[in-house]
Amino acid sequence: MNVLRVLLVSIAVAAALSGPAAAAAAPKPPSAPDAGSVTFQVDPAHDGHIVFANGFKPPLKQKWKVTLSNDVAFTYPIVVNGLVIVMLEGDQHFLCAFDLATGESVWKRLIRETHFVYAAYDNGRVFVQEFSGVIDAFSADRTGTPLWSVKLPPGSGYYTPPVAAAGHLIVSSTLQPPKQGLFSLNEETGAIEWKSAVAASIGGPPAIAEDAVFLASVAQFHKFDLATGKSLWFKDWGGTAGGETTPVYFKNRLYVRDDGIVSETAKGNPVGTFGTNYAPAFWTSPTGKDLEIVLNESHYLAVDPKTDNTVWDFAGNGHLSSLPLVINDMVIAGSVDGTLYVLDAARGKELWETQTGLSFPLQRELGDVLTGFGAGGDTLILVSGGSLAAFVQDGAR
Repeated sequence: MNVLRVLLVSIAVAAALSGPAAAAAAPKPPSAPDAGSVTFQVDPAHDGHIVFANGFKPPLKQKWKVTLSNDVAFTYPIVVNGLVIVMLEGDQHFLCAFDLATGESVWKRLIRETHFVYAAYDNGRVFVQEFSGVIDAFSADRTGTPLWSVKLPPGSGYYTPPVAAAGHLIVSSTLQPPKQGLFSLNEETGAIEWKSAVAASIGGPPAIAEDAVFLASVAQFHKFDLATGKSLWFKDWGGTAGGETTPVYFKNRLYVRDDGIVSETAKGNPVGTFGTNYAPAFWTSPTGKDLEIVLNESHYLAVDPKTDNTVWDFAGNGHLSSLPLVINDMVIAGSVDGTLYVLDAARGKELWETQTGLSFPLQRELGDVLTGFGAGGDTLILVSGGSLAAFVQDGAR
């Protein structure tokens, strides 16, 4: 089915727009330039936390909703420059940009590949990585202008999300096993700046923090200098399986879920264990207390990362399924049946809930369309199959 000819496109906008007034309506700019989700789990560290300068608290209202057919699916959203940018996966793949204020389609770009296509954003550009190793760059504005396209060396597949920061686009690939390739591309030109081949069978996506690139694969952990690709340390803890999921960085610690290891990032030595298969999000209180918020058996747990003590446990309707997203001091949670919750991050107390009419199923990171919630421009973006929905504070324009 050609996605361009999908018959059902519904946009529900909280503020009524009609006739000439709708055509003249100007999109609301984000609260700060480039402030928003830029890759899977919000940022290159994948820590699931974002700050809205204008605040964020319930009650919320749905501002708009875009629904395509059941035959397509959106990936995780990138929310920048007054746009929501997503990959649309179906019989054909498109990179799509929607107006953050209205949900109206701004542009679409056809992507050649048909599976495992992911995007990342940095410095005014959105980068699309295809399974075959083709990397395309587009302007992340209202034109979506193609900027460059390169083809990386062939291998067993480029199937994990890229990350981009400080002018470097980092791409991970499984080469011919047991080797995993790591590439740094210049964001302006697509030229390869450095590359490294590491011993690995199946590798997860990279993470960027501390001017470094972190890579985890089957109990093997690597840290590279972001600018030069120099290996800063390598640790092998003797694992035999896993490595497909995203490492998460937070405050000098690396959380690697398949192997259940938490390591400090100066030398890579283990400092604790980690007992969930889903990416955590992190919150820091105004007094400096940290909480690690995780999805665990359809509950949300908040754990003190220093003591491993559980601070709170929220069950909701017993079917929580979304990866946690932290906006300011609020935790956003979704359930399989489409219930959306807003929790107080400090206590796990439910502050607000609503039925969205969507569904947020559990997912694996390898083999599924990689999705999740996103945020930016004072707006929460929900992804559910072929639907996008935007929520803002009640009373916001």
